[in-house]
Order: sequence, then C-alpha cells, then structure tokens
Amino acid sequence: MVKSTVLLLFAIPFAMVSNAQEKLYFGNDAFAEGSYSKAIRLYEKAYEKKQSYETASKLGRSYELVQSYAKAEEWYRKAINTPGNQDTLYPHFANVLRLNGKHDEAKMYYEILSKKESDDARKWLVFIESCDNAVKNLYQPPSASISAIPNLNDSTSDFPSYVKGNQVYIASNRPNGQPTYKLLNPENDLPYYSVFNAFVSAGVAREFYSVETNQQIPSHEGPISISKGNQAFLTVNTLVGEKQVFNKQLDIYIGVLNPMTNKIADLAPFEHNTLEFSEGQAHISADGERLYFISNGPKSYGGTDLFVCTRNGKGWSEPMNLGPEINTIYDEFFPFEKNENELYFSSNRPMSYGGLDLYASRLIKNYWEEATQLPAPINSSRDDFAIVFGENSNDGYFASNRDGGMGQDDVYGFSLTASIFKEKEIDSLLVQQAKKPTVEEPKTLTDEEKLADLDKEKSLKIKDLKLETNTKDTLFTLTGKVQQFVDSIRQPDDNTVLVIIIDTTGGQNKTRTNSSGEFKFEKVDDQTYIVRASKDDYFTNTLEVVVTPPDIVSVVDEQNLLENIEYEFNSFNLDPIAQSQLNKIAAVMKSRTDYNIELKSYTDARGSNEYNLALSKRRASSVKTYLISKGVSSARISSKGLGETNLIVKNATTNEQHRLNRRTEFKWIIAK
Repeated sequence: MVKSTVLLLFAIPFAMVSNAQEKLYFGNDAFAEGSYSKAIRLYEKAYEKKQSYETASKLGRSYELVQSYAKAEEWYRKAINTPGNQDTLYPHFANVLRLNGKHDEAKMYYEILSKKESDDARKWLVFIESCDNAVKNLYQPPSASISAIPNLNDSTSDFPSYVKGNQVYIASNRPNGQPTYKLLNPENDLPYYSVFNAFVSAGVAREFYSVETNQQIPSHEGPISISKGNQAFLTVNTLVGEKQVFNKQLDIYIGVLNPMTNKIADLAPFEHNTLEFSEGQAHISADGERLYFISNGPKSYGGTDLFVCTRNGKGWSEPMNLGPEINTIYDEFFPFEKNENELYFSSNRPMSYGGLDLYASRLIKNYWEEATQLPAPINSSRDDFAIVFGENSNDGYFASNRDGGMGQDDVYGFSLTASIFKEKEIDSLLVQQAKKPTVEEPKTLTDEEKLADLDKEKSLKIKDLKLETNTKDTLFTLTGKVQQFVDSIRQPDDNTVLVIIIDTTGGQNKTRTNSSGEFKFEKVDDQTYIVRASKDDYFTNTLEVVVTPPDIVSVVDEQNLLENIEYEFNSFNLDPIAQSQLNKIAAVMKSRTDYNIELKSYTDARGSNEYNLALSKRRASSVKTYLISKGVSSARISSKGLGETNLIVKNATTNEQHRLNRRTEFKWIIAK
C-alpha cells in the first residue's frame, strides 16, 4: 500500500507534464495552421498544467493575432516575467503596448532594443519617434466628432465600405443573417465575412439586410463598392483544394446589384486579377471613371499598395501605382476617393499611433501631397480603417477596434469640424499622379570611368586571411585585414569596421578591426564560414570561405556588395535598412551604366516547396520593383526566386538562424 502510494505520487507530476506537452504540441499545430482560437484553448490548458515561458509567449502572440490586445499584453507580461529568451518578445510586446495606448512603456522597450541591437538601431529609432508622435498628437483638441451607431454593430467584426443616401453597406462576420453555405473561419471560429446593408436614420440603424450573390461563395465577401449604375465591385477570397483550405489571396469581382432584392448577378473576375498576388478592396469613384484597389504585386513598394485604373470603354486601363507620397514599404489599405482631389486610406506605417491609422492626400495641379494623418479621435492607438463618406458631405463612417466597442471591429459615425489639410506651397509637392518611374538615359563614359572598379567607389576589401595554430586546444585562429577605399583611392586603416563571422549553424561572432585594420577570430574549426566586413555608407565585403587546417583558407565566393537583405517570417516587405542598401545600389547604377545587377531571393526551410518558391519570387519582385522606382531600368536587373535552396544554415532551429536563410543576395554583372 505504501509502495503504491509512493509510485502514484511520482506518476502524477509526470502525467501532468506529459499532458501539458501534448497540449502545447497540438497548440503549435493549430497555430501553424492559422487556427488561432483553437491554439489559444490548447495553450491555456497547457499553461494550467505547466507554467512555462514558451506557452505564455505563444498565448501572447495568438491573442495578438486575433486582435485581443489586452489579453495579449497580459500573457506577454507573464512570459517576460518567466525565465526565457525575453529579447525576442520585446518587439511584439512593445507593439501591443502601443496598441493599448501605453506609448511611454513601449518606448522603453524600443530603447532597450536599439541598445541591444546596435547594428539595427535605426529600425527601432523610427518606432521610438512614433511613440513620441502619438503622445504629442493623440491628446490635442479634437477637430472631429465620432459616435457609435446603435443596432449596427454586434459582438463580432464590422466595417463600412459604401454609403448611398441613408444606406450604409458593411462587411461583417456575425453569425446571424449569414447565408447557410458560409463556412467557419478557423482563425476565430466565426463565419467568413459577408456584405450587409443597413438603413440609418437619426444616428440609429433601423433595418438590416444581407446582400447575396448568384454564386455561393463560402469564404470572405467584402468590402463592396457600387457605381451610379448599380455596378458592384466585390472583394472575395477563394477556397482551394480538396480540403477547401482558406486562401488569403484577394480577388475583385464585378457584377450588377439589384437594389430591390439585394442580390448581385453576373459576377465576373476583374480583368487585372493575378494568380500570384492579391487585388482587392476595390473602390469606384463617384463618376464611375476611376477604380482604386490594393495589390501586393511586383509593382508595389513592398507591402500592399494603392493602385488606380481608369475606365477604358468596357474595360480598364493598366493598373498604376499611386506613387511614394501615398504608398510606402508598409501596408496601405481601403482607398476611398471623396472627390476627384481627395483620397483617404489606411496604413500601418511606423508613424501611426499604434496600429492602422487613417490618412488623406490632396491632388493639387496633378500632384499628390504628402499624406496627412487624420486627427484624434478618428485615429486612436488601435486599428482605425475603412473610412467612407456620404455624398457631398464631411460626415461618414469608419471602423475601429478601440476600447469601448461592442465587438472586435465596430463601425463609428464621424463628422469633420475642420479641414485636416495644412496649406502647402506647390513646390513642396513631389510626386505627379500617374507618374511612371523615370529610367535614366544611357550615359557616355570615359575610358577612365569604364576602368574604375565599381566595388571600390566607397567599399571595403577583406585581405590576407590566414590560419594560426591555437596552442590551447585543437582549434585555430583566423586572422585578416580590412582595407577601405573611396573612389579607388586607398584610405587609412582604422578601428571603425565591424567584422562578423557566421558558421554553418548560424552562430555568429563579431569583432572590430584594430587601428591597423586587422582582425582575428579564435576557436575556428574546419568548416565553411561567411566573413562579412561592414561600415556605415560603405559597400559591404562578404566572403564565403572554407577552412582546411592546418594552414589553408579557400575563398569560395566573393561578392564585394551590400550585405544580404533579410526578411521577417512569411514576408516580402522591405524594411528601412533594406531600402537604405537598395538606395546605394540605385545611386551607383545610375552613375555607372556599364554595371548591371543580379539578385537571388530565398526563404527558410519552413513551409512547402511550392509556397516557398512563390514567396521567394515575391521577394525578388519587391527588390526589383524598388530599384525600378528609384530610376534603374528593369533591363539592367536580373532577378530570381529560388525558394529554400542554398540554405546558409541547413538545420536552422532558432529565429536568428532562419532569418539568415530568408535573404536576397546581390552580384554585380559587367555589361559587355
């Protein structure tokens, strides 16, 4: 009896840990599939059994992805107060703090990141500035009034897309009123979005109707925009494969709305939909001549950009990017043309007050102004988006997930009481509407210019790599020297160059050159390394070397270029550091026309081969598009997406190792 009791006492904790690990395992599977609500349930059960950093941090991330930011903050705090790798949580935690209006605390974590990651300090300084911007502007005297719309919102998510008279059309994932063929979205266990319209009088929704199509679309429908002739422009998703897996790609469909029956007939795909990219959130101008929409295709600057087509007989002109005064490397959403000269949209660019903010730009003498943030209380520290105006009015509706609403996203009415635009001189307006990227004219070079070595315009050169025996153990010491050049002229050696060595596991060591330009790394064994020398405003020298003791160092590949551009997981956006690198390349290519460039983009090893190949092509396209936007001819850029091939770290497990594999590499090609 005593023996049995002792065995049971040992068995209970083991069973609890085993059960916790099982819940964590299945939670990870659900998270990977995008079933965040299911993942939350499993993670919370795992945390009940065993309180761990991993479970708490994943609960924080899951709640963040379902936009439950108060719960996300709660779990991130638990994770940060539990032993674990807290540094990796700081960017997520700081983002949630911004969304929850705690800008001073968020700023503290961004400052920690800027000091810990000194090489990436510029990235975090932008977010520090955004926190100061929010504190300065969120509490100014209001130049607009807002109000909730009784009976229009429910406990789920609602956002507006079109206004006609006293009718407002919204997209909603509320269960009530949904067509029976609507499936449940695994992200939140709610139906996919459908389109509804409501009659609003005296600030209250009086009647509510479902808008249906002649095709049964089981996934997302909405937003919708309607022209004067009842031509309807509808955004939809598709479900693909035998298992009807949700495809996050958007497509635009065009049909005809019968306002008496609330049914859309004759749906047909928009002629400029693509197979690889999203086109969606279409908005038709009041005169029916201009169709605005978002796309993340190769003509975007990195995220989703705003595009416009003009009506061309029965069809539409080629889509045109609205330019850098409207679009950024981040995401722009939900375009709305108030009149021919005012465009409103949402963006998550760093100067937002927390999440998505609403912006506007004016068209003056064919030039778009730099976008202006809408004032508080329209913008808040949360996501504010999907603004629509009534006819000839400063009143309208927008959506927000700010505190105090009924659901995840609620529709609010607003009225502008003052102009949001500051008067500007026309000389300050930089970008012309419909302006295509300029391509430089061929430049005649002198013989001296042609002989100039491009990589030494302002560059670094790693030299004299040697191995030395380490008497303390069987490992070796790798030594070398970095020379600096400006326009082919050798510069004095100094201790300002950062040198990094990366091994096949992704492990990194850093050092700086001494006053003679020399560096060394101890405890080097026989394997392949990447050796990288970098200095602000200089082209980076990257070598791939093979160490073969006792005394051989073989250079496999020498790039003499910028270091690789790296990406966030599952993203092809170009961050400010990547843009800075590409700006250098563009500037040189515009002055040295005998050099072309080859770029190759890669992913890490997670995900299917097919998905990774498509993602790498998007990364290559985003880099090429950015260089074109800076005036480099597309004919001088060779770009390839090669998926998960040629991994730098073949058995990557940490995010830092995976990040090394998520990259774009560059190589100069001499034109003949």
